[in-house]
Amino acid sequence: QRAIHGDRDPLRNRPQIVELLRLTGVGRARIETGPGPFRLVYAPAQSPCEGPTIHHLLALRAALRAAAPTAAKPRVVVVRRAATRALSNHDALVAALVGAGIDVAVYDDRPLPQHEILALFATARAVVAPHGAGLANIVVAPRRAIVVEIRDARHSRCFQYLAEALGLRWEGLASVAAPAADFMAAPLVAPVAAVVRLVVRAANATLDAVVSKRI
Repeated sequence: QRAIHGDRDPLRNRPQIVELLRLTGVGRARIETGPGPFRLVYAPAQSPCEGPTIHHLLALRAALRAAAPTAAKPRVVVVRRAATRALSNHDALVAALVGAGIDVAVYDDRPLPQHEILALFATARAVVAPHGAGLANIVVAPRRAIVVEIRDARHSRCFQYLAEALGLRWEGLASVAAPAADFMAAPLVAPVAAVVRLVVRAANATLDAVVSKRI
């Protein structure tokens, strides 16, 4: 294999990608970058944007869940976006969930080691998030988890399709913010009471399932 070094290495400043690959069993020594030439290249089958093939998706899920720490306490994960599509009432939403007796963990835009992200989402009872890339982490969520996405009607339904492909329950709630022309950047406002009702109901259903299994 060719050595990877210097500015030509596209992964040099992307430690999160290197760590994610390592967690799926691809060590740094196995990663090739550069223009070639190569005698033979095997490439995975491509899929359209927002439409990964189910066997690729499930293989990724299995590899990441196998690598996820299992000691994390089950919680409701609320995703905070700091820039585009941020929830204007994020703090009020978290306070309402906590007031309803829900154990909440906030996942925000700060860089975190991949194993910490996996631990957070792999044990999530529910994931509440504005439309955005943070929802991609539901790929490791437990099958009984509920995904509550705060969205504008014009946003892509890619995370709904992802959740349904993974066997998760997806609920899309319309932002109560006034419609904005730049819907991909404008802040969103969560319907707090509706979110709390969904999460509390899901948490109770999960608890009932666990008790029934033990009985």
